[in-house]
Amino acid sequence: MKTEEIILVTMGILLLAWVLYGVIRIFRRIKKAASGITIPAWVQCEKCGAVFAMPAKSVVRGGMMKGSRKTQTIIRGGYVVRQPVYKSYAKKCDCPSCGNRTWGQVQNLAEIQSEIRPISVKETLKGMLLILAGGGMILAVAGIILRVVMRR
Repeated sequence: MKTEEIILVTMGILLLAWVLYGVIRIFRRIKKAASGITIPAWVQCEKCGAVFAMPAKSVVRGGMMKGSRKTQTIIRGGYVVRQPVYKSYAKKCDCPSCGNRTWGQVQNLAEIQSEIRPISVKETLKGMLLILAGGGMILAVAGIILRVVMRR
């Protein structure tokens, strides 16, 4: 392999690793920021029908969940937004009324989504800028190294 090819392969691997790091960082920061939501999630037990409050951060985090949704495209403030609209969203949780671990329907999911949306947009934009800046630096350094190698 020529030196130029080695530099280009290394640059490609570094760019791919940087993008993966950036995407993982975006998801982690959104999850961390979303855990600070203070509104309660109102959940209705599917077994006994009791409605109880639980922290919204426990609904937001992953785990056992099921839902039925469709995607709705709307124009908001001059830009197009695609957002999921849930017909139903259930989370596996412990019911304080009947004491069973069962599915609970989240009643105020739209309110929780409206709290999370600005946080996720801000964190995504910051993360994308970081990915672009880091990728640009990787390309610039690789370009400088290639020019030096090509002059030999």
